[in-house]
Amino acid sequence: MRTIFGATLLIAALVLPPSCCIAEASTSGLRVATQIYGWNVEWSRQGKNPDQQLPQTLAEARKAGFAAVEGWLNAFSSDERATRFRELLWRNGLVLPSVYHGGNLHQTDAAQRTITTVLEWADRARDFPGLMINFNCAADENKSDAALRLQAQNLNRLGVELQKRGMRLVIHNHTPEMAHNAREFRAMVAMTDPKLVGFCLDLHWVKRAGQDPFEMIRLTSGRIGSVHLRNGNDGVWTEWLGEGNDIDHEKVAPALKRAGFNGLLILELAYEQKTARTKTLLENETRSRQYIENVFFPVPSSPRDAFGGWTKVRHTPSGFFFPQEISGRWWLIDPAGNAFFSKGVNHATFKGDFAPKLGYSPYARVTKKKYGTAEKWAVEAAGRLRRWGFNTIGSWSGPETFTQQMPYTLMLNLGASAGASWLKGTFPDVFSPEFRSKVEARARTLCSSRASDPFLIGYFTDNELRWGPDWRSRKSLLEDYLALPPDAPGKKALIEFLIKKHGKVERVSDVWGISVSDLDSLLKLQQVSNKTAGFREDETDFLKTIAEKYFSVCNRAIRLADPNHLNLGCRFAGYAYKEIIEACASHVDVVSFNSYGSLPPEQKLNEIHSITGRPVMLTEFSFKAMDSGLPNTKGAARPVPTQKHRADGFQRYVEALADIPAVVGYHWFEYTDEPASGRFDGENSNYGLVDINDKPWRILVERMTVVNKAIESRHAD
Repeated sequence: MRTIFGATLLIAALVLPPSCCIAEASTSGLRVATQIYGWNVEWSRQGKNPDQQLPQTLAEARKAGFAAVEGWLNAFSSDERATRFRELLWRNGLVLPSVYHGGNLHQTDAAQRTITTVLEWADRARDFPGLMINFNCAADENKSDAALRLQAQNLNRLGVELQKRGMRLVIHNHTPEMAHNAREFRAMVAMTDPKLVGFCLDLHWVKRAGQDPFEMIRLTSGRIGSVHLRNGNDGVWTEWLGEGNDIDHEKVAPALKRAGFNGLLILELAYEQKTARTKTLLENETRSRQYIENVFFPVPSSPRDAFGGWTKVRHTPSGFFFPQEISGRWWLIDPAGNAFFSKGVNHATFKGDFAPKLGYSPYARVTKKKYGTAEKWAVEAAGRLRRWGFNTIGSWSGPETFTQQMPYTLMLNLGASAGASWLKGTFPDVFSPEFRSKVEARARTLCSSRASDPFLIGYFTDNELRWGPDWRSRKSLLEDYLALPPDAPGKKALIEFLIKKHGKVERVSDVWGISVSDLDSLLKLQQVSNKTAGFREDETDFLKTIAEKYFSVCNRAIRLADPNHLNLGCRFAGYAYKEIIEACASHVDVVSFNSYGSLPPEQKLNEIHSITGRPVMLTEFSFKAMDSGLPNTKGAARPVPTQKHRADGFQRYVEALADIPAVVGYHWFEYTDEPASGRFDGENSNYGLVDINDKPWRILVERMTVVNKAIESRHAD
């Protein structure tokens, strides 16, 4: 056994990840989740069915400040259960990095049944990239040598199959594996392949079985995928993790660092009759999470982390960006667990804008000559943005910018893929099967490959859709849907809405002041000339129905392709009706709003937050100056006189945004000036941080540098 164990350690050393201090480990992986087991025990104690209480369990996990949970693999035991579990995770903004399961792998027939079940259920969880399968082998302190060899072989088999599915297998221990000087545990370390099988150490059970937790950490060095943190002291489960411990977690933290651990910390509270209970489970989960933060994530010395997050306000990391309210102020929490106020720039691209009148992009000619390749340009552009205090690559940026270790957002154009046009104002038939299929296909194409990228903040579903009468059309969406042919799904949905609301065709006819006697005539109706008060009311009510359908279909498509990143909404074009805001509330993580005023629309942003409970982000604003030499005749906002006025406008605007508690960021439009002869839509304005020759507008970027670097302090104050 000693010889095999030594060989295993040598292999583990070869695959050991680079050492880094545990405070900085989140940059490449360290994150925190809570196990739903504690809630299941609590519901059972109250005589309630834990499965029926799952919605409340996940809601409370999020209220306790966790953005990640470890669930059970049997949540994927059927398509129906899997769909329910996914939707509850989405609704609560939770990431699923790990699921727990157990079974017999040391007896031939039973092992085959176990493997078949695990793989069948794992197949239903394939849309959770990098999912860790936390597996506990069937308990038996007296497994024979042959049984242990068979168990190890089956673990390796299972590890191979899970790797094919993009998943990772880790072995979880209780006390039986620690019996007889941890005979079974040591055998699994020695006989399983480090490339296929890792470990989830539960140090509480190690200690309870009389073994040394620190020896087990050393034994599994380089192979620890996760660690269960339990609330035990002298053989009794305590109320919360920080209430005395038979494990000294302040010594565990550096020991795990030395062992190359950079994975998942999982809180698993449990209670028994002897446990003294003074607080609710929600309160105990919350203070246990805070204890984990204090022990495993000491205050960093640098004010900024690798993501551009601000280390003076911290929270438990999930491994991806998520929104969190802290002391009455909303932030995005970055993958390192630090507060992130998104300061972005749109349309950062090597190619710049194509000028139809010229037949080429003038900026692209400059960058091609100056940098040679898009990759070299992207290195310089990202470096500039960091120096100027920005931390986010905004919408419509080139793919070359997504590999610069800088947080970024992505425009999906989901509605546009099914017929919407922000430029022309056309709106798709969101009730048609083609809309759903096209949206899902596009989300799969653009999102699936990015599901594990920690630098991706999230996705915009579309840009500036027309939700009603505006500069692109004076018609309401009800009028657009009314004009559809009788067999169009959207037309049928409108008629169903009207009949459901008014009861019968004759009532619709009365309310609208028209002469329609039967359903067929109503289906053929394509316009109404005299809009009554009843018609206006139906316009408003049907708008919410359309919006609910749009946001639900888009959100589902994104979540199926990528359950880890944020849905940032559709970037409202300076207006958002109450009905649309209400409809999007349960389908987006952040509400995005564009506005080109001299000051941000504070009242509207507060209204959005009040209705949705979601944070808001100002995702497009800018100032253009007449001293730039550009016409500035086409494009949003009135021009200001000079670059100093641009700088003053920027400072005034973003500082006002930072004062709004619900705001989590701003994105400036854009990186490069538009061509003087006009881009595709004729815009010819001085919106850029750099001019068409790639020269920065010095007065503007110098002011941005000062203001951006102080914005988090202002937002927190």
